[in-house]
Amino acid sequence: AAAAAGEGEASAADEAAARARAVATREAQEAELARLHEEHAAAVAALEREVAVERQKQREVMAERLRLRRERRLRELQRKQQAIEATAKGAGASEEELRELRRAHASE
Repeated sequence: AAAAAGEGEASAADEAAARARAVATREAQEAELARLHEEHAAAVAALEREVAVERQKQREVMAERLRLRRERRLRELQRKQQAIEATAKGAGASEEELRELRRAHASE
């Protein structure tokens, strides 16, 4: 009977140790999972910042392209106006006719 009682105690102690190991293992796994979640969140945040920076750069590039395109278009219109005025002067247009040409060109 004493041997059986000793086995029962040993078995209970083994079960308690096994439960303690299982709890410790689960806690370690949960801690690792939490660490991985934090690492993932940090990586996502870093990528979001990179994307935001890249989008801002693209917006700046597009704004510069638009500005250059507008400037080029303005220069083209000015050259066109000058050519029209030169042609009109060569054809003997009066100052009043030239002013009319400028007004018409300005309304384009």
